[in-house]
Amino acid sequence: MGVGCNGAVMIWLGLIDPIENYHEASKILEALKNQYEGTDSFLVGTVLTSSNEKILPLNTFLPLEDEEFEKNGVVEDFLYLVQGELVNTTLFIEELKPTPNVVVFGAGQDAQSVVEQINQLQWKVTVVDHRPGYLSEANFPNADQLYLVRRGEFPAGISFNHNTFAVLMTHHFENDLNYLKGLIQKKHFIHWPFRSKKSAICC
Repeated sequence: MGVGCNGAVMIWLGLIDPIENYHEASKILEALKNQYEGTDSFLVGTVLTSSNEKILPLNTFLPLEDEEFEKNGVVEDFLYLVQGELVNTTLFIEELKPTPNVVVFGAGQDAQSVVEQINQLQWKVTVVDHRPGYLSEANFPNADQLYLVRRGEFPAGISFNHNTFAVLMTHHFENDLNYLKGLIQKKHFIHWPFRSKKSAICC
């Protein structure tokens, strides 16, 4: 047709059947739950070929140990021990990364559209503010959590880790500064992108 590179794309379609194959479906759903609720990446494999499909059927979903595999790709001629028997397989390896968690400090009208866009990415989002009239389910129907704090306080009940992102948008310098000081204390969470001693805050 004269479009693109005229290459070939291989697509693997696998059935998730919680009625006829509940055990297999539950493994997949558990992995997706861990991806959404967890904080660390992990590897999973899908069986593409099997020398014994009776005990290791095609499309079997396998949780994997990170140290055994390269991340993302096809591993051929892999021997997998199942029911006391070694089965020669080809696996498709995927790295499932945890769902990012975004904490938005500020519940103004402009924050509503930011939270909506984060929700469309299927990321988790928490909104923090000291004004109950702004911080409402009516204004933020898609937020996972609304966290009301007293003015000048940093939210003590929110967990921060390496998969957490923060957005400061209270549009009030003292409030932003207070939240920024609190975030700096989360040393395991903050990764400063600045290489020089000078930095800038833009509002």
